[in-house]
Amino acid sequence: MQVFSAAGYRCLAFDMPGCGKTGGPTVSDSKKAEIIPLAMHALELETVIIIGHSMAGQYIVPLLGTNRIICVVAVALSNTNVMPINPESIRTSVLVIWGESDTSLGPSAASSLSRLPNSKLLRIPSAGHACYLSNPVAFQSACLNFFETMESFADPSL
Repeated sequence: MQVFSAAGYRCLAFDMPGCGKTGGPTVSDSKKAEIIPLAMHALELETVIIIGHSMAGQYIVPLLGTNRIICVVAVALSNTNVMPINPESIRTSVLVIWGESDTSLGPSAASSLSRLPNSKLLRIPSAGHACYLSNPVAFQSACLNFFETMESFADPSL
């Protein structure tokens, strides 16, 4: 996040309910699509760029195609086999990233998300499932290059 912040992006990190260090009960599958929009509303964010990894797919995939998401960096996301609508109709730009050593979730997400018309696939060399940790320079560079290509994202201070 420091690299993105230094590039002028306002960065926020969320520990999703029932994941990581967040206490309390998990969120039902039917409520997961509400978590990010609720946070955006509370923080008064109109639009966002989302970077999500692995199980965050449960929260992100249902939002693909909504007009509040500028673009998504999908890092070996789960739940990509369950699209909210016809994949061909989703116009959200998605950079699908996975580490070359990730032989399970990464390739599966890439296969599913490659059906999106505005998806770009990128396998990070010398990296595993958490490719942002095993090869941070390649990961950060790929993200920043992707953000710069988003024509609709004119103001990185959002």
